[in-house]
Amino acid sequence: IGLVGLSPGNYMMYIRDNFPDLYIVEYIKTYFPEKYDAGIIYHVHNGYLMVYVSTGIIGIVLLLLFMFHAIYHSFRYMIKKIDISNEYIYLYAIVIAGAISAVFDKGLFFITNPTSLIFWLALGYIMMCSSSEKI
Repeated sequence: IGLVGLSPGNYMMYIRDNFPDLYIVEYIKTYFPEKYDAGIIYHVHNGYLMVYVSTGIIGIVLLLLFMFHAIYHSFRYMIKKIDISNEYIYLYAIVIAGAISAVFDKGLFFITNPTSLIFWLALGYIMMCSSSEKI
């Protein structure tokens, strides 16, 4: 996969064209020729794995750095803050649910859908609150 990956939307066609002997490629070609011709080989069922495949080592390292930064600041905020608002707790629960759901589906990264919209808005609010100067 390398440093930069296979691109966010082009990995299936890349695998179809460069690895035609893989079982999944042969299976789709045999049983679903329309999907094969369209370049649809398989659906990645892990958002973090898709980030790695699509963006490579650079992308996954940047994502992990962002995640550790967000976790560090949000925990620091919750430890130092005496009274945490209900909004913060609810939105934090949305972020946790979204981060866990990304283990099972790719809907959080590279896709615009209601789930990703709610997740990124909630995470933005969490980061805004937890990175404020006055805690």
